[in-house]
Amino acid sequence: IAEAVTSGKLSLDGMRLATDLLAGAGHPEAQSAMREIFETLREEEDDDLVELVQRAGFLSLPEAETVASVKDMFVDESGTSLRTASAYTLGSMADKLWSAGYPTESRLLTDLLKTELSNATTAEDRANAIRAMGNAGTPDVAEDILASTTATESTERQAAASASRKLETDEATTALISLLVDPNPGVQQSAMNSLGRHLSGSDDYARVRDAVLTGNTHPANDPLLVNLLYEQVDLPDVRQTLEFILSRSGGDARLRARLRKLLAE
Repeated sequence: IAEAVTSGKLSLDGMRLATDLLAGAGHPEAQSAMREIFETLREEEDDDLVELVQRAGFLSLPEAETVASVKDMFVDESGTSLRTASAYTLGSMADKLWSAGYPTESRLLTDLLKTELSNATTAEDRANAIRAMGNAGTPDVAEDILASTTATESTERQAAASASRKLETDEATTALISLLVDPNPGVQQSAMNSLGRHLSGSDDYARVRDAVLTGNTHPANDPLLVNLLYEQVDLPDVRQTLEFILSRSGGDARLRARLRKLLAE
């Protein structure tokens, strides 16, 4: 498989499939082949490496050598898209290591990402570091991610909303509900996408209702709100929220029809 990828005869889709097969296998021989691919493409300065390195984040338990290979790209490729892709991969690896019972090894990676956030000089760089930490989603990155939900730049707030998806804390849920009424519709959208993993009780749905009834959620995001809430349509707070969305759905015939069906059930 490594020979096929590095031969230059495969399309990018083919290379993705090949590295996905290696990541799925995950055994030492497969990880060795992945490292061979990374090293060869890096020597050739092949832009496809940006896509392929992130496949290492799918490994259920990355070996130390594989982590080191990705870490080298992160450290050496300052200011490049490969550095960003490597950061995302390190975040995913930190998650897998934490879940497998290797917290020390996991923290070594998240510490790199925290330093990346601290040293970032642009909103885009800070957002990339936040997203990478979101791939980890480990307890030690929660404070950094949640602090970014109130950042001045909407790019950072949107990244923080997305990165909060794995944070299983009341603080994360509260922050995401607050972002439902963020002035930026994109931030709202990311918060809605992340909240699905957080809402667990009637109090949470009541807080969502209160946020939506302010009228400050963007109407263009109403279909996402419905996707977030429809499974709990029997809760009074959810019904009230859906009724409010219906009242302002205007010319969106499909959304109106869906809401009327849900509320009639």
